[in-house]
Amino acid sequence: MNMKDEQVYVSNVPDYHLPTDTSFHQFITRYNPDDVLAEKIIYEDQAAPHKTLTYGGLREAAAVAAGGFVNKFGLKEGDAVAAISPNCVDWVLLAHSVMWFGGVVV
Repeated sequence: MNMKDEQVYVSNVPDYHLPTDTSFHQFITRYNPDDVLAEKIIYEDQAAPHKTLTYGGLREAAAVAAGGFVNKFGLKEGDAVAAISPNCVDWVLLAHSVMWFGGVVV
């Protein structure tokens, strides 16, 4: 194949900016394009004890737990956190808390 037979494709989607001053969790919960109410349940356990988590509750609880990970355990951005857990509200909260301070869930 010679150079004149090659085709260069360019996306028609504009370039986008990914902020580097915020965590993944903060980035994905900062914007609320569908205007979801803070009281809206977004996660619910199907097994006992049937915990629920709201959109606003996720932000608040993840921030508090992330502060605990950093202040109590000395975790920092880039640290890996592993947890063995069933698929439940508490696991979702743990994952978002780790992402809040910039950690990696493994």
